[in-house]
Amino acid sequence: MPGAGGAGFTVMFYNVENIFDTENDPATLDDDFTPGGKMAWTTERYQQHLEHTAWVIDAIPGAMPDIVGLCEIENRRVVEELASSPLLQGVDYAAVHRDSPDERGIDVALLYNKAVWKLKEEEFLKVTLPSEADPNTRDILYARLAAGGKDLHVFVNHWPSRREGEKESEPNRIAAASRLRARISEITSTDPSASIVVMGDFNDYPDNTSVAGVLCSGTDGGVPLVNLMDSLHRNGVGSYWHQGSWGMLDQIIVSEAIVGGTADFSVVEPGASVFSTDQILFTDAKGTKRPSRVYVGESFKGGYSDHLPVYVSLKPAR
Repeated sequence: MPGAGGAGFTVMFYNVENIFDTENDPATLDDDFTPGGKMAWTTERYQQHLEHTAWVIDAIPGAMPDIVGLCEIENRRVVEELASSPLLQGVDYAAVHRDSPDERGIDVALLYNKAVWKLKEEEFLKVTLPSEADPNTRDILYARLAAGGKDLHVFVNHWPSRREGEKESEPNRIAAASRLRARISEITSTDPSASIVVMGDFNDYPDNTSVAGVLCSGTDGGVPLVNLMDSLHRNGVGSYWHQGSWGMLDQIIVSEAIVGGTADFSVVEPGASVFSTDQILFTDAKGTKRPSRVYVGESFKGGYSDHLPVYVSLKPAR
């Protein structure tokens, strides 16, 4: 049994590129993703997107992931309909989700294999941005899962975008990093060997200040974290294609104890990876491969996502 009987299990994260249902929610700015909206978002397109996303989860190497972090999911209904997809019936997934303050109505969510894992605690960390005019962003999801008497602390993130410019928007991601760092330090202050997995679309790279400095360094007196995507990033591997190059916006980060061998879980070699296969890639006229997107602007392409998923296998350390 993964996490309990000595076998490894897979944790993955996927920015799914805007899975909305087709109904207009008057509390959010989701009008574009309705049948009458500018994206002409129909039931057929919605169902295809769910099927494509389920295909990706099922296609991750090894056994189907036990733990799946998601972002750009509109609501709990979408999460549960994804979990009920025929391709995912090999795992009995349960969902963790709450509507966040994001104005567009996109949230983070978690699926976990409830045949193996018990949800012992869930929390949604509110991130307040520095701008008084626009203080809202996605919550950070926290879940404490347990299997075989071992706890795994999981955080799912979707930090503020770079839409206003990298430097101009950097304080927003630093605010998210600070909120997350504080919560992690609360955990490690009582259990320095805690097994912690942080995953998400950080809208920053492993060597940016928000990730490398604020989140991972442990300069607040907490235990440092280890970014499993750092070496891939330095070698030019990425999860997102932007302006002609790959960037590692999607990352999996773990507590130092997981890497150092003092936690309940350890990383299975070769470590974290970006999942990339021709099925979810588009090849342009120059032969360049990039993520096969659902939309380019307002033009429906019927692909999978503008991001590639990232994943890692863990196993009980002792």
